[in-house]
Amino acid sequence: MVAGGAHPYAEDLSAVRNLSPAEIVKGWESAGAALSDRSIKRILALDRQMLVEAAADRLDGSYRLADMKVPGLLVCGTKDWRFDDVGRFAQVPPGWQAIPVEGADRLQAWIQSERVVPHVKEFLRSVATGRG
Repeated sequence: MVAGGAHPYAEDLSAVRNLSPAEIVKGWESAGAALSDRSIKRILALDRQMLVEAAADRLDGSYRLADMKVPGLLVCGTKDWRFDDVGRFAQVPPGWQAIPVEGADRLQAWIQSERVVPHVKEFLRSVATGRG
């Protein structure tokens, strides 16, 4: 399993829930993420209540994942608000590992694939050859 910026712990998402569509666009642009004019228009047209409902607080589901029997790689930017919890989760299932994307926030770690893909390829190679 490969996941980016994910963990199974409870999480208060009020900071995300309170973002306006304009703040979402600004966040993407400040991270250097290219958004098409069409995407910007679609984001700006989002219903504020829908955004609130889409960012409900997360419940703790770690009890479901503690005994995972598959190898895992977690990728997370060191400036991502989830960084510490992602690292904590990588220590739970046996054989899991976390790859920090130095200096990257949540969005930057996602869009800077050239920094992540080599680690994912090596992880998949190790699993395929039985080394992982």
